[in-house]
Amino acid sequence: MQEFLLKLGTSVIPNLGLGLAGYLARVYDRSGLLAGIVLGALITYAFGWGGFLVVLGFVVLGEAASRIGLSRKRVQDRSESQPALRTWRNVVANLAVPAFGALVAILTPAGVLKMFFVAGVAAAAFDAVASEMGKAFGREAFTLHDMKVKEVGIPGGVSLRCDNAALNKIAAD
Repeated sequence: MQEFLLKLGTSVIPNLGLGLAGYLARVYDRSGLLAGIVLGALITYAFGWGGFLVVLGFVVLGEAASRIGLSRKRVQDRSESQPALRTWRNVVANLAVPAFGALVAILTPAGVLKMFFVAGVAAAAFDAVASEMGKAFGREAFTLHDMKVKEVGIPGGVSLRCDNAALNKIAAD
């Protein structure tokens, strides 16, 4: 029982710290904070510090992409004043698959679940990055199901060409 409580504590505490840092930095609202702590602790419990670091990398990468996208939207004068706070829905959408892998890993000895976990986080991370970068720097978008040109930023839109002048301006700032 002591071992369980120690492992639980060392799973909750770093995620509580990460969640509070994100909450204070206005990345998450209260529901996102709570969902992140619960799912992050489950992941850390199952995969240890390596799992925590993968989630931390996802959070940092996603927030960096959001901030870059926001600065680009400001240049285009079509911006929100700040990035939208992530709610429990955002957290669950991004961490449900990795958390499921963590739960199964706790219940079974299958080592392949580490790969399942990392793939789930990587897919969520690069979906977030691609979405933000496409909205910020894409010149035109199209949807894969009908191959029609759509407005940049439309859900499901894919941007292949980017605005190089905007990239250079952001890099100079």
